[in-house]
Amino acid sequence: MKTARVFASDQWSDYLIWRNYPDQQVFRHNYFGEKIAMDSLSLMNGMPEWKTLADRYNLNVMLIPRKSALSAVLAERPEWRILDQDSLAVLLERQPLPAKESQSRSASRLPAGYPRTSDSHLRTAPSDAR
Repeated sequence: MKTARVFASDQWSDYLIWRNYPDQQVFRHNYFGEKIAMDSLSLMNGMPEWKTLADRYNLNVMLIPRKSALSAVLAERPEWRILDQDSLAVLLERQPLPAKESQSRSASRLPAGYPRTSDSHLRTAPSDAR
């Protein structure tokens, strides 16, 4: 998990960077403007586009509040497995889909030539900590 691409709520993202620098890549919405902040809110609130956003940002681990809307959504998804949880948080990991399902889902991804989101929203540490 130390090298996973993680979506974490604010209260845990700074800790993950501090603890796992330079290996951990943590989704940092507060460093990258309004678009990333809105995507983060859509994820945390389990909005209909949560899956598209998780795929776009290649997120494979989530550390989120146990009582969040996203936690409830992910609990119903077979590809997300609970690694650990307590009264405050749940840690989930995305499992690979079976090959057949993976192929059918990849066909629905962005068309060739469509601009991809850069990885600039993923940080290993705040710039002043380097």
